[in-house]
Amino acid sequence: MATDWDVLNQQFIKENLRTEISVKAWCEKKKLNYATARRHIKPSAHVAQPSVRKVRSAEQTENPRKPDLPNTDNKQIQSVKEIHEDEVMHNDSEKRSASKKRVLSLGNQNARTFGHYSEFITTDEDALRYSSASMASLRDELCLIRMQLSNLMVAIKQTEADLNGDITVEQKISLNNTYDKFQTNANVKVARIESLEISLVGLEKTKADTERSIVLTRKAQLEADKLSRESGGSETPLSKIYDEILAMGSDGMLNH
Repeated sequence: MATDWDVLNQQFIKENLRTEISVKAWCEKKKLNYATARRHIKPSAHVAQPSVRKVRSAEQTENPRKPDLPNTDNKQIQSVKEIHEDEVMHNDSEKRSASKKRVLSLGNQNARTFGHYSEFITTDEDALRYSSASMASLRDELCLIRMQLSNLMVAIKQTEADLNGDITVEQKISLNNTYDKFQTNANVKVARIESLEISLVGLEKTKADTERSIVLTRKAQLEADKLSRESGGSETPLSKIYDEILAMGSDGMLNH
């Protein structure tokens, strides 16, 4: 069953105005997930904060030296801080939603631009990353994998040096596990490099074959044109007779 956050939000505002309870404490009381609830619970900060100031001011005036006053103040200050954090998170959420709407508002244009993955390109940042990725090539990916492998080899060398040092048994076991993971990752990257190299060689061979086919086709066309000129064209005797009849002046009609 879906949670009705609007109703819960109203309940929290009422209780907050009455008891100045924080969102976190209220969620614990209601057995709600605080990480999820704080995105939906919008405390009325402009009402709660002045209320806290009034309570603090009244207590300081009536009991300026009361021993338990600092603890009360700390709780109230903490409550104000939590309210402020919740308000900031809510504003950030609204900004992300606004950014998402800017892209989704493009409608079909978004689908035309990003195709099958348009439903995942929901923000301006996503669109920028997509445009940047669309310009990458297999050669770029090969260079990136080689760079990652180089960094990984540095980490492997450092781990080997640590294993040869004066370490405890627990540290040695942990480093051995890390070393094995690094080696596995390195083997994966080497295999990926080999696969990319094979793909690039195949693409270059296909390109060369295509260019050679174009040259041979052009050469065949030139030879055909040369043979046509040497044989006097492609006219047949019948076509010559037809031209002569038209040149008689009588439109091919016999005189009576």
